[in-house]
Amino acid sequence: MNNKYRWLIAAGEGRSLLAASAAHFCLLGGYYMLRSLREALALDAGRSQFANLFTLTMFASMALLPAYWWLVARLPRRLLFPVAYSGVIVLFLGFALAIALRPGQPLIAAAYFVALTTLNLFVVSVFWSVMVDVWRSESAKRLFGFIAAGGSLGALAGPAFNALFVEQLGLAVIIVIACAMLGGAIVLGMYAQRTRAEDDRRHVASPAIAVGGRAFDDLKRLLTSRYLLVLALVIIIGQIVAAFMYNEQARIVEAAFVDRGARAALFARLDFGVSALSLLLQFGVVGVLTARGSIRLSLSIVPALLGVSFVMLAVSPTATMLLATQVLRRATDYGLSK
Repeated sequence: MNNKYRWLIAAGEGRSLLAASAAHFCLLGGYYMLRSLREALALDAGRSQFANLFTLTMFASMALLPAYWWLVARLPRRLLFPVAYSGVIVLFLGFALAIALRPGQPLIAAAYFVALTTLNLFVVSVFWSVMVDVWRSESAKRLFGFIAAGGSLGALAGPAFNALFVEQLGLAVIIVIACAMLGGAIVLGMYAQRTRAEDDRRHVASPAIAVGGRAFDDLKRLLTSRYLLVLALVIIIGQIVAAFMYNEQARIVEAAFVDRGARAALFARLDFGVSALSLLLQFGVVGVLTARGSIRLSLSIVPALLGVSFVMLAVSPTATMLLATQVLRRATDYGLSK
């Protein structure tokens, strides 16, 4: 490795860093391919069913989380990637087959929506829970930005691929390709985990040891921390606003587009816009605001931008303005809040 980069990437870190960044690229690329299809399929389930879909998602999440907590407390670290993501791949390959055989079936569309929205809670967190074990704190401070950048590129590539090809290939083929991307994330993530364990045995947690921990520890920490309770309140308020905007977005797209492929392509373009603007905010805004002000200043910008966007929507309540507002709201959430 060139000596001028030695201060940034230490000896023995290069191959693991490349594999981890590529794994994150594949993970978010595949996830965002599935995500833009979710919005199109939700309309097959029926806009009047949105409240029921979100309620079912809540119950599915309540059922899944205890099983996930039980799994990570007992499963060796080296198996977390393949076990968690293989289950997702099998599930969505089943959806691909069902959609190919019964296109437009409302029950299949509803099940897809609930499954993907529920899995959204832990698909990315599984990746980072492994990464924090793979990289010691000093390395993480230097390198997590590169790994996150790989994911940001994947979040651009997935929607871009859908926008270009979903109408030609169809939803079922796109799901299969997305599952192949998730398979790539498994292989690359395990390689990064194994090579880091080989190169830095002193600081990297053994892949043979389970993550451990108990779910009630997290719940107790939430209820006894004013900081976490305020964050929870912020998330709840954000989800209420998001639900209102989601319904309005669905109403407009349902009226403007009849073809499922065209709807999926539109949602893919929206996801691409969100990812691109999020990346711009992360690189061009967050660092400057945090360096010259504080994290508090960065977070305070979020409601200000949302307020401006709602004023713009009130002045010009058009479909174009609503979709632009959605892009701004989501990009602000991903680019600044998170």
